[in-house]
Amino acid sequence: GYTYLLVCLGAPDHNDEGLKYANFLPWIDTQKLYDWAFETFRVKTLMEIGAEAAEVPVRPSWDVDHVKLLAADKFATLVPNEVNEDTVVADPVIPEYIDAPVEKGEPVGYVRLMLSGQEIGRVDLVAASNVERSAALYYLDKVKSFFDTFLFKFIFTFVIVILVLYI
Repeated sequence: GYTYLLVCLGAPDHNDEGLKYANFLPWIDTQKLYDWAFETFRVKTLMEIGAEAAEVPVRPSWDVDHVKLLAADKFATLVPNEVNEDTVVADPVIPEYIDAPVEKGEPVGYVRLMLSGQEIGRVDLVAASNVERSAALYYLDKVKSFFDTFLFKFIFTFVIVILVLYI
């Protein structure tokens, strides 16, 4: 599936005495370079579809506290022969947590595939399973977040000060 192009410029076709070489030197150089490239590099699959790449916390849910994230696509690229899945570092870029409900296959982030500190590709991550939201935990979280607001703290402090002054 790849197309290769090699350009040899300035290769001599005559020697110093003006005699034509028996072999066309650019062809010989091209053959050697292609042989080296085909012996040194291969197209390799570095991440399969459905490969587990990370986990992310889920809130608010009674049943599940984490959901696994799977690769949405296969990733293959041209790499040196010595490179395999173990030498490629998968660096997930995901949120700190996600809110339920979560649907199976829902996009959640992506994973950067790193080789020698360089990004060689990205693969989207999707949720591996459904996660239902707990209504009780959801409303409890809403109440807690209300108590953490500046407006609530201001009104509460104001009421306390008025009560103290009244007493």
